[in-house]
Amino acid sequence: MSLMASIAPLSPQFTAGRHALLTADYCFPLPVYLNDIPIVLDSPATLLAFFQIVQSRLVALGLPDLDGRIVSEELPRNGRFRMWAEWTAIGRQGGQPVMQALCFNSGSPDAPVIEMMQITLASAVALEILRKAA
Repeated sequence: MSLMASIAPLSPQFTAGRHALLTADYCFPLPVYLNDIPIVLDSPATLLAFFQIVQSRLVALGLPDLDGRIVSEELPRNGRFRMWAEWTAIGRQGGQPVMQALCFNSGSPDAPVIEMMQITLASAVALEILRKAA
């Protein structure tokens, strides 16, 4: 299964609050750059807390659903590759872009391990959400 297909189940898992299921494919410590502001998520528990805070902020803003899609993925070279994803929060008044993520991976598209992420915030609302989450 490619990354294009594997991201489809992530959105409903996030929306349903099943965040622990989402932490398995990350390598720790996990460097994350939020609009060039570096943070380090040092464990699955820290990433889990990050996901929970982001979800609670989205719900508070009336955007309870999160939809992600892979925009592009790089062909692996020497067991490393990148993938680009876009995330949109969805509420009663439609969708709002939240962020774009560039994930640096090891392994293969069938079994990726995310080793670092660069997140570009799509709006001032997203900036507020992620700054509070960080």
